[in-house]
Amino acid sequence: MYLDKAQELGMTVCLGFWAQHERHGFDWSNEVAVKLQLESFAKVVDEVKDHPALLMWAVGNEVDLFYSNFDVWKHINDIALMIKSKDPHHPVTTVTAGLDVAEVKLIQKYTPDLDLLGVNTYGGLDFAIESLPYYGWDKPYIITEWGPNGHWESPTTDWGIPIEQTSTEKAKSYRERYEMIFAESTNCFGSY
Repeated sequence: MYLDKAQELGMTVCLGFWAQHERHGFDWSNEVAVKLQLESFAKVVDEVKDHPALLMWAVGNEVDLFYSNFDVWKHINDIALMIKSKDPHHPVTTVTAGLDVAEVKLIQKYTPDLDLLGVNTYGGLDFAIESLPYYGWDKPYIITEWGPNGHWESPTTDWGIPIEQTSTEKAKSYRERYEMIFAESTNCFGSY
């Protein structure tokens, strides 16, 4: 089992539940589908909640990309509540694709039972770190994905192909962004 291997290597795991994505056809208004997903996650919680390599739970990864049904956040909260009812010893997060003020407000309103927020961000890392307190986020957060600029953030050729950063530029980005993450010590718990 991966948790056993992590423990053997002296590592911890943020166990992620792949909450289905609207952009892949999942309907968060379908009560049966939502219930089945919750039940499948509950089985996993029961199986591994006491494993010493488990650090925290993540409910969903980038469910906010290309979505329109904001009920997703209520259901993410329901999943968080289920996890906490079975395992009060590990924090629960969800992970967003970048962030904007409307999204932060939705998460604050509809997922109050999350312990922290995970943010995947690349070129917008400084924006995310500066904006979270401004948007009223007062809980901890972690930077869950980061690195050099993504292809979607890069300049393009005349024929529309992204121009990749050089290895030197990437190395500089890694160093600067690593230092940026760990310089913010108020609510940022680092990167994981």
